[in-house]
Amino acid sequence: MIGYNLYTIKENYKVDNMKSSNASSSAFGWDFQSNAAIVLMLKNIERAAKVKVEGKTEDIEITFSDGKILMSQAKSVGRPDDFTNVKRNLVKGLGTLNNAAKINDVEQLIFITNSPNPFNDITTMYNFSSPFNFATYSELPENCQQVITEICIDKGYDFHKENLTDFFETLSKIDDINVD
Repeated sequence: MIGYNLYTIKENYKVDNMKSSNASSSAFGWDFQSNAAIVLMLKNIERAAKVKVEGKTEDIEITFSDGKILMSQAKSVGRPDDFTNVKRNLVKGLGTLNNAAKINDVEQLIFITNSPNPFNDITTMYNFSSPFNFATYSELPENCQQVITEICIDKGYDFHKENLTDFFETLSKIDDINVD
């Protein structure tokens, strides 16, 4: 109804330069983060003591019962066939994970995305084609590892890549999961 009202106002009064208040992409991102947090919590159910979405440092922060911490960046795309921003999302995500790595007790760093092509590389896309992909940095294709290494060198990120556990948990079909 709100969308209709804004459209009606614009058409009837020809209001120019009206900024869109449509938050559907933001809502999609928040929904994706929540779903990703649930998946990470379930994957770590044996150790998870506390889960935060939009934590102090990262999108998802899981504190384990032993005090160790999992930090995760969640970057979503609205359309699975749009790879325009996946590299930019990767650079930004690695940047915040680099900062999180400096916190005491951080044990795991995770970049999670719903893009079926998180490196914008058609030659590696098949590696991320199933609904849930779990891969450590060392399990990624060599050219994907090279992209991460180049980003880290270029941006001065100095975290230990071996802390990138389950580097990509691609939830490319999270919306297709029916919980009814």
